[in-house]
Amino acid sequence: MLAYVSVGSLPPVYYVLARTPGKPTQLSPIGETRPYLSDEVIAPVKSVSYRARDGLQIHAYLTLPHAASKGPIPFVVLPHGGPYARDYFGFDYIAQMIASRGYGVLQPNFRGSTGYGGAFLAAGLREWGRKMQDDITDGTKWLIDQKLADPTRICIVGWSYGGYAALMGVVREPSLYRCAASMAGVTDLRHLQPGTGMIISNIALPSLDGDKSLIDENSPAKNADKINIPILLAHGREDVNVSVLDSIEMEKALRDAGKHVDVIYFDAEDHFLFKEGDRVAFLRKLEAFLKDNLGPPVN
Repeated sequence: MLAYVSVGSLPPVYYVLARTPGKPTQLSPIGETRPYLSDEVIAPVKSVSYRARDGLQIHAYLTLPHAASKGPIPFVVLPHGGPYARDYFGFDYIAQMIASRGYGVLQPNFRGSTGYGGAFLAAGLREWGRKMQDDITDGTKWLIDQKLADPTRICIVGWSYGGYAALMGVVREPSLYRCAASMAGVTDLRHLQPGTGMIISNIALPSLDGDKSLIDENSPAKNADKINIPILLAHGREDVNVSVLDSIEMEKALRDAGKHVDVIYFDAEDHFLFKEGDRVAFLRKLEAFLKDNLGPPVN
């Protein structure tokens, strides 16, 4: 049997479990997922929770850099993709990269995330850009209230739905964040409506409320004029989950509105950036973006 073993926030390791009749069972390591990382550079992760504005309890994961003896420090809020997914306790290469550069990281499992029961999942129905977004905002404000985050140095970063949430975060809360980065993010909810190539309509979309104005209201590309902070957009040109046209439309909307936007496109990549070199290029771009906009990290 092949075993995939994860301990704490350390990178997972693969083992082979061998059972032979008449012989002792053997468990042999065959490979580390990231052998070049020593345990000492991995930042600790812990589970936290906070209350959303309507009283719903939201669970999240908090990663603090080793150098952070006390707060407040610059922070990155990192909502997950999906949105019908969740973050897990363990090693997350993006969160760990950010923490290794001296920034704190919060990963909120907002309503609609999986793994917390049917009622919690149902609480996210029709809530793109609305209560799901409020949960992320409330997590950011919790960081400030707990004196973990410097309120003047918080960036919101996300991939896929997380990229959408990053952009909607700065549309709805123009003074809360210092910058935002979207990797393969949805920017125009019209692209997800029935009849636009979607096989199954996403039941979380606000269109099902019957008010079509909610589509534009909750589409970042239709609200570029409300954004007053630097934006980073990244996308693979062969993405079949979220079309690169979403980022292209967002880029154009921001430039037309005279806003500051930086972009990086990957010509032969999909939604997940499977090539190591492209992932490194994206992370280096993100690293420079955070340093330029959040100022010096914790040393």
